[in-house]
Amino acid sequence: MKKIYRLFRRAFARHSMLAPGDRVCIAVSGGMDSMALATIMKEYHHPIPVELFAVHVDQGFTGWDPSFIEDYMKEIELPLKVVKTDTARELPSAEAPCFLCSFERRKTIFYTAEELGCNKIAYAHTRDDVVENILMNVLYHGEFASLSPNQPFFEGHFYVIRPLFYVDKELIKEFVKEKKIPYRENPCPYKHDTKREKVRRLLKELVEENPEIKHSIFASQFHIKREFLP
Repeated sequence: MKKIYRLFRRAFARHSMLAPGDRVCIAVSGGMDSMALATIMKEYHHPIPVELFAVHVDQGFTGWDPSFIEDYMKEIELPLKVVKTDTARELPSAEAPCFLCSFERRKTIFYTAEELGCNKIAYAHTRDDVVENILMNVLYHGEFASLSPNQPFFEGHFYVIRPLFYVDKELIKEFVKEKKIPYRENPCPYKHDTKREKVRRLLKELVEENPEIKHSIFASQFHIKREFLP
C-alpha cells in the first residue's frame, strides 16, 4: 500500500498538480480506479490547503444504481454531487456511441465543476490507461499523443489532473481489495466492442511475450528522439 501513495506523491510533485486554495472535482464513475482515487485523495495529508468534491454522472444505464457511491462517500466524508443525464437513451441511434458517451460525460463534469467553483478536475487514469492511449493514438489517429498528467483547458480556466499517472492497474486492484472499497463494473453495453478493448487485447498478447512492453511504451513519451523524426 505504501507504494501506491509513493507513486501518487510522485505525480503531484513532478507535475505541480495542486496549489493553495485549489478546489478539486474528483470524477467518480463508481469503477475500481475512481473509487480508489477518491479514497487516496481523501486520506492523503495534503501539504497545501485544498478542497475536495466528488462528482458522479449517472448516464441512465439500465440497472445502474449509484447508491453504493453515495454511501461510501458519506463513509469517507467526501462531499458528493450526483448528476443524472439521459445519455444511455441516445446511444442506440448514435453513429459513434462511445464518442458520444465520453463527450457527454466530460461535458457534464466540466459544467458541474464550474457550478462547484472548482478549478481542478481529477481523473482516475492509471499508467495502463496512458499506455493504451498512446497506442490508440498511433494506431487509429496517426499521431503520437499521450494523457497529460496536468492539462489546461479553456485557456487555463480548468486543469485536468491525473494523480494515478504512475500507478499500475494491479496496484489499484490490491489497494481496493485490502481497503475493502466498493466498486461496480462499467454498465455500458458497448464496453466489449471498443477500440480501447481491442488495444487491451493486443497489449495482453505482447505482455505475454515481453513483460516489459507496457513499461517501454510508457517510457517512450519521455524519450522522444527528435533527430530521428521528419
